[in-house]
Amino acid sequence: MNGKKKCWAFALAVLLGLLLCSVATAAGEVTITGMITGYSVESDDGTLYDIGDTEKGNELAEYTGMRVRVTGTLEEDDYGKVIIVDSYTVLEESPNKEQTEESGQTSEQ
Repeated sequence: MNGKKKCWAFALAVLLGLLLCSVATAAGEVTITGMITGYSVESDDGTLYDIGDTEKGNELAEYTGMRVRVTGTLEEDDYGKVIIVDSYTVLEESPNKEQTEESGQTSEQ
């Protein structure tokens, strides 16, 4: 009987772990528009997202003071929300021009 209880406890722990993993990945990809403030993005609604320590994240952090559109995956750590950057667009002063990290070129919209 003791062995059966251990087996059920293990199975329950595995199922709970799978459930938690599926909830964590349910967020998927998000897009945030806002201002780079140091190593964070302050979104238009005032939410602060730390920029994940990745190659693209480090590139993005160099645009401090600029308005950007960031696409990536959200995570949470002990300090708050973190965006793992997949891509970003630096928004120019003119609402008709944008610069993307892929091309580095400005395009009219």
